Amino acid sequence: MAQVCEALYKMQKLGYMHGDIRPENVQVKLDGSVKLSDFSFSSFFKENEKSEKHLSVRSYLCPEVYTTQECCDVWSVAVFIFHMLDLKLPFAPKNSRPETIMKQVVKHEPRLLRGEVSQRLLNLLMLMVQKNPALRPTPKQIIDLELVKPYLGEIDT
Repeated sequence: MAQVCEALYKMQKLGYMHGDIRPENVQVKLDGSVKLSDFSFSSFFKENEKSEKHLSVRSYLCPEVYTTQECCDVWSVAVFIFHMLDLKLPFAPKNSRPETIMKQVVKHEPRLLRGEVSQRLLNLLMLMVQKNPALRPTPKQIIDLELVKPYLGEIDT
């Protein structure tokens, strides 16, 4: 998560969003470093401007995409981490019809993670999937957390 947020922060500093954070687009190299791939949904963004691109796979999209077409990569990172830790999506409906996924993401809270997850990590993930995007941390706020710093490489902040 740390290295993905670091990459998103660097993109954000340049005015871009990724728009398609999901397991298939996060590559782990043999040395343990993480790289983002598939920038086909990436786009330049301006504050409060809608994106006209179709973004990501529905299971990883934040609620506001369904109503305003805005994107939040931080939400997708949290869903990705939930998926990695639990092998299930946090908003996993019984079927994968688009309207069912949309309803689950927009109207329901994420299901609880099974197994052992630190309370600090769980609190961070729950912040990252806040329905209100103004309450979610930015990539910069995430990489500044003591919980995350040990996993970062060198970064110009």
